[in-house]
Amino acid sequence: MCYLVFWQHDQNRYNKNIEDIPRPMNFGVDLIDNKNWFYKLSSKGQLLSDSHINVIFYYLRKKAKYEVASSYKYTSVDCVFTSKISSIWGKYADLDSDVCCVDEEHIIGEYIIGYKVHVGIPWHLVDHIFVPVYVNDKFHWVLIVVSLNNKRINVCDSYKAAGHNASIMCEVKKLAQLIPLKLTVNDYYKNIRVDISLS
Repeated sequence: MCYLVFWQHDQNRYNKNIEDIPRPMNFGVDLIDNKNWFYKLSSKGQLLSDSHINVIFYYLRKKAKYEVASSYKYTSVDCVFTSKISSIWGKYADLDSDVCCVDEEHIIGEYIIGYKVHVGIPWHLVDHIFVPVYVNDKFHWVLIVVSLNNKRINVCDSYKAAGHNASIMCEVKKLAQLIPLKLTVNDYYKNIRVDISLS
């Protein structure tokens, strides 16, 4: 007799007495003290959490910052960025697109000048911003690449299904309208590199 065991996405793979890591691993933006974190990262069909995405994007930022010879200039944000954009978007939509909700003191400005995330790079020194976006109704991560010098937003998505594009377009619309406003408020265009065209 053969039994098949299917693990649920949120189910622990290890028993309670062996799932803990005695000495937590420090990945720069998160301390990992549970073996299930690695199981979810390495196994097909497992849902990645904000912690997984933040660690991955931390190392992308670190590589971008210290690899000075690269001609591809980029940085990334963490998962908190999209939640902050959504909170601003709620105020922006309620005030009928009033610019007053996009004040200079908001946390998004700290991302733009490179202060909010570990190993942050000011946006005026890069060409592209990698933004991880979690699509709640589909339990799916999407990568949005904001190209500052081309003034374009590219969406990298591996999931195609009916109704899925509408959820992503909602996130793209938020970024497309709010990022230019935040760039203007935070004097991005005054600090821009010489090799980037504003036309």
